[in-house]
Amino acid sequence: MVDTFPIFSLRKWYMDCVDKMGNLFIGYSASLQWKKIEINYASTLTCNQQDEIVTASALRNQSHPTLEGETLQWSHDKLKTVGQWTTVDPPVSQNILNEKSGSLIWNCNQPKAMAEVTINNMFLKEAIGYTEMIEMTILPWRLPISKLWWGRFLSENNTLIWIVWKGESNFHFVYFNGNEVADAAVTDNEVVLNDQGMTLTFSETVVLRDGSLASTLFSHISTLSKMVPTGFLNSHESKWKSKGNLTKNGKVIDTGWAIHEVVTWGK
Repeated sequence: MVDTFPIFSLRKWYMDCVDKMGNLFIGYSASLQWKKIEINYASTLTCNQQDEIVTASALRNQSHPTLEGETLQWSHDKLKTVGQWTTVDPPVSQNILNEKSGSLIWNCNQPKAMAEVTINNMFLKEAIGYTEMIEMTILPWRLPISKLWWGRFLSENNTLIWIVWKGESNFHFVYFNGNEVADAAVTDNEVVLNDQGMTLTFSETVVLRDGSLASTLFSHISTLSKMVPTGFLNSHESKWKSKGNLTKNGKVIDTGWAIHEVVTWGK
């Protein structure tokens, strides 16, 4: 039988950091190939102490992030961005999906890193950040998923990362200080580490992005949006910055910044 799935390849880098004052930076850099289309895409999102959010994007073939040794670097002239992340915690990775229709590999290059980013007139230094790179050859609307929870909580002392998929296939990856946690529960409002006796809750939450993919990511890639199923374009993403409070026996034992999201998939 001839495979009817079109050739598809996506490599997407994600980088973030938050400084001690709560200034936030998020950067995306992606390379996509599908049929005869080749797209290089980059975007940034910043949120300052006054919770003012600024986004920018560019469709231009510029250099993607490079990871050499302990340091990841990324610069983008059009987005006026220069950033550097220096590894604190060792990498983790998961081969999340490997089927005939394609694969998805999650490489968390830097679960925790010290970062410095300059973007326009904003400078974040001594910030704590996170970087990952996803490689996928399956069309996103063919993923066996209906809902996704993703997030990371970082402090000087602790690192907590979670990825939870629900749908035709269920995946549940939670890492606490580099160790995979089997007994954990993730909801929109908290992450419970049952075997650790700890709970992460959120406060001072700021909405970074809320809307359909048609109004966020694909609003800047009109050529591609015309080829994507309408149902998938209506997938809804909510992304937040929150103060994370790690509690044990009802007492707060650590605080830090969390970036987290929930995506409801459309087909």
